[in-house]
Formats: sequence, structure tokens, C-alpha cells
Amino acid sequence: MRPHWTPYEIGRQWEYAVKEKYEKLGYSVMRSSGSHGKFDLICVRPQKITDITDPTKPPLDGHIILVQCKTGKSKRLELNKLRDSPLKAQFEGIYRVTVSFE
Repeated sequence: MRPHWTPYEIGRQWEYAVKEKYEKLGYSVMRSSGSHGKFDLICVRPQKITDITDPTKPPLDGHIILVQCKTGKSKRLELNKLRDSPLKAQFEGIYRVTVSFE
């Protein structure tokens, strides 16, 4: 019989699944355990690499994806707050920066 999972455990499993998804796409992924920051995952793809999903495309520039993992429904207001994050502003211009809910 499977033990009852706490909300934290459910969220952690979701974060690991999203982390694995981005790692398969060629990103280096850092996880903020315990939700101590605004973002659960920071996904960084180096500059000038080939898109592994379509190697015929030209090389991609660097890309950072700031991810907030949600197992419930997200609110538009919360997404807008994250899009205005100082962390996003810090890297824009150097990298393409995307904020995402997963």
C-alpha cells in the first residue's frame, strides 16, 4: 500500500519531473529546495549550442528560464509579479529570459 504523500512531497516530485524535462532539452537546472526563492527552478542553456530537438535549426543563443512549479491552478497576478522579478531584469540583454509556470 502506497503511503499518503504530503503536499510538500507532491510538489517536490513535480519539481523533479520539470527539472528532468529541461535537462533533456540541454539546460543546466538548479533547484531551490524548500521554496526559499520566488522560483523553484532556474534553467540555463549556454550560448551557441544546437537545438537538440531539431539539429537542422541554427544554433540557439543563451536562454534562461525561471520556473515556478505549481500543482494547483495558477493566478495571472502571480505570474505577472514573477515576470517583473529583479532576477529576470538582471539577465535580460545578456540572455533571453523567460518566466514560466509548470
